[in-house]
Amino acid sequence: MNTINNDPSISCPNANWNGVTTNYCDGVSSDDVVAHEWGHAYTEYTSGLIYQWQSGALNESFSDIWGETVDMVNGRMDEDEGDLTTPRTPDQCSASTRGDITMTIDAPAAIAGPCADASPAAFGPTFSQSGITAEVVVAQDAVEGDGYTATDACSPFSNAGAVSGKFAYADRGSCTFAVKAANAEAAGATGIVVGDNAPARLPIQMSGTADIYGVMVRQEDGAKIKSATAPVTVTVKDAGTTPKEESLRWLVGEDSSAFGGAIRDMWNPTCYGDPGKVTDAEYHCDTSDAGGVHSNSGVPNHAFALLTDGGTYNGVTVEGIGLDKAAAIHWRAQSNYLTPVSDFVDHADALEASCTDLVGSSVNKLTTAPDATPVVSGQLTAGDCTQVANAVAATELRTPPEQCNFQPLLDSDTPSLCGDGLTTDTVWSEDFEDGLAGWETSQEIVYEGGFGAPWESVADAPGANATKVAYGPAPDRGDCQGGANDFSSRDSITSTTIELPGAANRFPKLSFDHYVATESGYDGGNVKISVNGGGFAPIPAEAYVFNAPPRWPPRPPTPTRSPGSRASPAPTAAS
Repeated sequence: MNTINNDPSISCPNANWNGVTTNYCDGVSSDDVVAHEWGHAYTEYTSGLIYQWQSGALNESFSDIWGETVDMVNGRMDEDEGDLTTPRTPDQCSASTRGDITMTIDAPAAIAGPCADASPAAFGPTFSQSGITAEVVVAQDAVEGDGYTATDACSPFSNAGAVSGKFAYADRGSCTFAVKAANAEAAGATGIVVGDNAPARLPIQMSGTADIYGVMVRQEDGAKIKSATAPVTVTVKDAGTTPKEESLRWLVGEDSSAFGGAIRDMWNPTCYGDPGKVTDAEYHCDTSDAGGVHSNSGVPNHAFALLTDGGTYNGVTVEGIGLDKAAAIHWRAQSNYLTPVSDFVDHADALEASCTDLVGSSVNKLTTAPDATPVVSGQLTAGDCTQVANAVAATELRTPPEQCNFQPLLDSDTPSLCGDGLTTDTVWSEDFEDGLAGWETSQEIVYEGGFGAPWESVADAPGANATKVAYGPAPDRGDCQGGANDFSSRDSITSTTIELPGAANRFPKLSFDHYVATESGYDGGNVKISVNGGGFAPIPAEAYVFNAPPRWPPRPPTPTRSPGSRASPAPTAAS
């Protein structure tokens, strides 16, 4: 098991599994994130879930599940997290979740009043609903050169004594937010307020890794603070009205400092803009993020958390069965039932089947201790399987995302080959009932030492055909590293020469039944034709009269099975 820190091939802050190693950035190596990335490795070698749409969301979810499982049982990095054993309150967000905030200038009276807008930083403590009141002192520093100012906090403060124990104010620009926050922290400030450097612009979430409070306001409100002739005090509050809970249970990446806090909540996914059930408004329908793999993972994440701790959600009550049993059921589903193209419905079926398989089996207490003596924590019962079904129903794993209005890529209403009123004269056909006899196979391997996947004759193909077919495998094997284990290849089968007799066949048509299940942008195929001994060339899409191959967009960036990254309120984590 090899890990790489600050791998230059990934964009920090993030972490990923690349098929060979797990890779991390500084500040993105908490125990749940590390286990999350290794979870992707286990997924690759078990179910092989394709990293797109619902199968990709399941891929992400299993990594979150195993990451949180390790986080809950290993006893590491928990010193500041309070009691992680007590279940969360239904429908409440964690108090450590960054939400919308308000900032009010309390004094002096000449500038007092609410700020037009305020945005919390991605670093430092979160603001509570009761708020924090602090004195704000304008930071003074050197003017480093053209474009710099004496209040941009881009160098050590000359008035550090006045700033210490208070919030520092600084103008936006000239250096990164991380530099400003670091200089404020070095001066002893307990927080930093940054005013924008352009008028009438909404404040943004500042990046950085400082351990002090951070907030950004509009230029106009920053100007008020700088113009004050008496001490300035402000109050910053979480703008939410729904109570929040002092618990970090089920948060993902809460100890990865580069994220500035957790990036997902498995107990209440909507707290981070992710769906907790399929019909939620937060359900991701478009092609970004490989079809929402870091967001829609909230649905199976929520199912696991509900099954573990229990609760009433979406009108369904789930009695928790505990972490040991929930993990055992999910591991069996992942390792025995799910396939690369499994969706949420398949996941629901797999969970219920796995529980049924395990009824009467003893389940050991989870531990990360090396060479630990197994300790039985309980036995799975039929009643536990009822709770699995309840968790499935509560999160709507079997409900189609109708709000996405997904449409079939291919038309199932096949027309007459030659048109109405005309007779079809078949001059050649192939049903592959005798296997690949009469077909020439060929293969091209891109990298030395790599491999391909030759066509096969199979009788158990998916789809409507119950007899033999020609099958071009596209297994989830190998890597994309350009070496001996690289799967970049081309495998083909070529027919014998087909003679078309007579003038009546000057305009022949070729039809074929084809069941396709590949990962868009990565695997695929084409039909090539050679006419009168000429070279083989792909049949162009415009030559098809029915179900023409879709014109796919360019291949997206290679997905990096990482925690993920997303703007406020939460980046996405560990993939």
